[in-house]
Amino acid sequence: MTSRRSPLADETKAVLAVRLSHGKEAAARALEDFHVDVHLANAMGMTIAEIAAALDERPSTVGDWSQRGKAALARREP
Repeated sequence: MTSRRSPLADETKAVLAVRLSHGKEAAARALEDFHVDVHLANAMGMTIAEIAAALDERPSTVGDWSQRGKAALARREP
């Protein structure tokens, strides 16, 4: 059994494309902010092992996130 989809109007497609693009950008910003938070937690005294335990992740993964956060923070600073 195949489902039939009604064709979307070009205007509707354009609106959906913009909304999807904004959602993708927001997700990327949220991920970068998370990496910055991991880096700041480490810089303020939590060890990578402590952060990893809190997030139930491998320390090597958390270390990578911290480095990404450090780089993101450096790009933001004037």
